[in-house]
Amino acid sequence: MKSLTALLLLTSVLLLAAPAAPQPVVGPGSVFRAVLTGPQETPAILSEATGRFRAELGDSSLTYELSYSGLPTQVMVAHIHIGQRNVAGAVAVFLCGGGGRADCPSPDGTVTGTITAADVLAIPAQELDAGDFATLLHAM
Repeated sequence: MKSLTALLLLTSVLLLAAPAAPQPVVGPGSVFRAVLTGPQETPAILSEATGRFRAELGDSSLTYELSYSGLPTQVMVAHIHIGQRNVAGAVAVFLCGGGGRADCPSPDGTVTGTITAADVLAIPAQELDAGDFATLLHAM
């Protein structure tokens, strides 16, 4: 179960980790990528599971592909968290297994989809309103 949690939470690490260098302007056509591994989990874990995440920003949507393998248990959900580095914040968007999305393939698989404002969940403590796609992108 920890391996599953690691992979799913690692998606947020990829998208939401703020590098020390100035951020480039993010706009349509911007691409986000990450290789997902257990040591990136909060807290870090040892796991043979790996994954890859890629997303491309459109005018009002984010198209993504998440691939993973080596998980020892059934994948229940994959989602993006909003939080500072090394903190697993609240769920902002589901990629599969929740929020009206299709079930996650398991134990290995690839999930593709598009995130729009209608998919963004409210996180009042982090000033994210339901449907607030612009703030979600700013957090990325």
